[in-house]
Amino acid sequence: MTALLLAGCADQRPPTGGPVDLTSPEIVRTFPQNKTTMFHGRSITLKFNKYVDQRTVQESIFISPFVGQPEYDWSGKEVEVHFPDSLHENTTYVVNVGTDVVDLTNKNRMLHSFTLAFSTGSTIDSAAVEGYVLPSYEKESLSGIMIFAYRLYSIDAAMLDPRKQRPDFITQSGARGDFSLHYIPAGLYRIIAVKDENRNLLYDPESDEYALSTSDIRLTPNDTLYSGLVMQMAKEDTTRPRLIKVTVLDNRHVSAEFSKCLLQGTYTNASFVIRDTLNHEPLPVLLAYGSIGKLSVVNLVTDVQDSTKAYRLFVHDASDSSGNRINVMANSMALSGSPKPDSTVFKVASFPLKDSTTAVPLENSFVFHFSDAVEPSSAEQNIHLLNAGEENVPVKWNWLSADAASLSPKQKLRSTEWYVLRGEFRAVKNWNGRACNDSTKEIRFQTLDEYDLSSIEGMVVNGNDEDTSGQFVVTAFQLGGGAEKSSTVVADARGNFLIEGLEEGRYVLQVYVDKNRNHKFDPGRPYPFRPAEPISAFSDTLRVRARWPLEGVKLKFHR
Repeated sequence: MTALLLAGCADQRPPTGGPVDLTSPEIVRTFPQNKTTMFHGRSITLKFNKYVDQRTVQESIFISPFVGQPEYDWSGKEVEVHFPDSLHENTTYVVNVGTDVVDLTNKNRMLHSFTLAFSTGSTIDSAAVEGYVLPSYEKESLSGIMIFAYRLYSIDAAMLDPRKQRPDFITQSGARGDFSLHYIPAGLYRIIAVKDENRNLLYDPESDEYALSTSDIRLTPNDTLYSGLVMQMAKEDTTRPRLIKVTVLDNRHVSAEFSKCLLQGTYTNASFVIRDTLNHEPLPVLLAYGSIGKLSVVNLVTDVQDSTKAYRLFVHDASDSSGNRINVMANSMALSGSPKPDSTVFKVASFPLKDSTTAVPLENSFVFHFSDAVEPSSAEQNIHLLNAGEENVPVKWNWLSADAASLSPKQKLRSTEWYVLRGEFRAVKNWNGRACNDSTKEIRFQTLDEYDLSSIEGMVVNGNDEDTSGQFVVTAFQLGGGAEKSSTVVADARGNFLIEGLEEGRYVLQVYVDKNRNHKFDPGRPYPFRPAEPISAFSDTLRVRARWPLEGVKLKFHR
């Protein structure tokens, strides 16, 4: 199916001068015409409305079933595509021209893929799949994503490996992520969207993003159309972390840097072993903790090092957030004992707010980051949140790492009220009992006016015939204004949801089914195949006005 790039013999020279052309290329005529039956030719012809870049056309033509490597004969705006072999009898052929086609002068892209179907028999296959691809991050281009369809009639579905097997049918997404795969035979299909960076019609985990459906799709003579398929792009992380740098800070502190972040909770103090290289005697690691300031770094507190000794650090039983374990071929590095005594200045590295900050959200977390590992109880007992009457506000603590923690009110703060974060930092101790270098500090702040906020209330309606057991999770994304703002809630058992505390503005809603209840969208895995959790397209834009709650919104999963 990969097109062979052959230089055209005709010269393409569009006229010059005039206003800038911003129109997209289109195919305006074909031979044979679409849905032609009893076709017995050895070539087809495509005519564009304007001069196009020949290379992009030849790279964007996909013919299913595979006919071998075609040859191209160009004449102005027209290309004749020659098949190397005779076509099979009684077979529907589908020629898809993808959206990577650009015109010759201004590189305008095709807005939508083009499909030409013809049959060597008396009928045209009529099954189809239509849907949308959603981006993995804001402002990601959705045009030209490959849509691979694998027919599962002759293979074990569990054995389908898109890394090695090319699809039976192909199309590409349009500028808004929409796609349509028409004129395919009835059967059971697996649909995978792939951003095919290598253009080899295979899924390459190291380079390609992917998106999966929630299940394989069955098309029958009585049910030929599957529409409303929504898939969200994701990147499969298969790279194992490597230890890339070790820095001895003093005779009690070592910094270990990795090629990617290690997930806290996958390692303990015992995961880091330091031995002298001569006698292999261990240098005890008393504490190992991640760094909020640099997520790829793990800080180690050791017993007193011998400056005359050479050591080697070994890392075991540590993984990244994708479950990739440390690379055993790059899990150790040499280091030398330091003669420098521990002179770490224990202080607050960053405060959560500047003094006199206003318009602070009513539900907020306040993060304190220290320069060294903290004895948790000393911080929790000496940092307080006070209301305007100098009364303690009940809070909960969440230790993000040994040197950083967030303080959160147990109940929503009051609107337009002044609060104080007070720290008796002299009483806060580090891991070694050393007192914090900062003295008492107070940070005053005022909460925002809740009457300037609004809410969205509605219901998720399950219109699918597929299993959507699990929790509906609804997210409101605010549009415009720079950094993306979002608010997420879990709907109740009947699908009702209420998103509060929204600033005035324009929003879109999206809902997914959290089947595994891990509080995040699971995009699935191409191989071994694990389907994605059901996810909806974005809703229409909703206008949210301050003090005017938006009610009666319905979000529907539908085909």
